[in-house]
Amino acid sequence: MSSLYPNGGEFFRKIDANPDLYGLIWISTTLVFVIASLGNCATYLMRKRSDHNTSWSFDVSYINVAACAVYGYALVVPVTFYFLLQYLGSNASLVRFWCMWGYSLFVFILSSVSITFLEGSQLRGFNPLRSQCRSGGLDLVEGGFEPGNDGPSRYLTHLATINFQFLLVIPVEFLRWIIIILTGAASACFVALNIKSYIEGSDLTVVVVASFFLQMALALFIKIWFFP
Repeated sequence: MSSLYPNGGEFFRKIDANPDLYGLIWISTTLVFVIASLGNCATYLMRKRSDHNTSWSFDVSYINVAACAVYGYALVVPVTFYFLLQYLGSNASLVRFWCMWGYSLFVFILSSVSITFLEGSQLRGFNPLRSQCRSGGLDLVEGGFEPGNDGPSRYLTHLATINFQFLLVIPVEFLRWIIIILTGAASACFVALNIKSYIEGSDLTVVVVASFFLQMALALFIKIWFFP
């Protein structure tokens, strides 16, 4: 959970006794399949909005690009920082770096789901609850909605109606960029703050700044390539 709340820079202290490669292997693998599959889904939904005759087709190249990008980043970037810090005279642990950078990718899984949901919420007929929510919302408005009398199911329908109607009037692309920027910033702060705490006492600000912008670059790459 530390990767979702990058405010302490204490990740290395928490894993000091037992660094693992769970993030490097499993989170990276999950992210590969999530952005490849949801990227295909988001692309299909975007095309479906402009051409209702568009048929579903899975672009396998998304998996190839996702695997090369995610695995390459998760493996190569920590190795680069490890040798860089060794060269600059600072002690570094490659396993700890792999561990941290692996966990830093978790937040991108959540953002990919959110971005795809936003795209789907704009497509008429994509979500089978939409028509039900709309009709349910009208019934609730016309009949005088009272949660206590109508029951929890109609109350949830009313909330869903508000949610979908809100998504129908806001610019989706703007929200998608907001989500990916916030995600990239959170992940970048997680990495930068922990690198800063790891090399505390050394004047290596450029290393911290580089780690931040590399993480932001990954976020932008995911957005531009998989969720255009």
